[in-house]
Amino acid sequence: MNEEQLAVLTEKELHDLRYGCEGTNHPLCELTEAHLTALADARLEMHEARSEIAQLKTDWASVCAIADERKTMCWEAIYKARALEAEVARLTKGAN
Repeated sequence: MNEEQLAVLTEKELHDLRYGCEGTNHPLCELTEAHLTALADARLEMHEARSEIAQLKTDWASVCAIADERKTMCWEAIYKARALEAEVARLTKGAN
């Protein structure tokens, strides 16, 4: 096992890996080093997946913030255009 794999094992799992677990009824006592290696790899993959998900959530939050800002800018432009349109209509009505 490499250091990264060992880092994700619990103390009980590490103890069992190093010293065995004779005389205990703990379910992990049935696990071999190969099982614990696979368990550690699965935990590392889950950690990586959670990190990716967190990054995607952050990225989407940024995208949504930009979209909201642009949506606000669009509505402001629409309101300004309507105001200008009303002003033009008022001025042309007054000129007639």
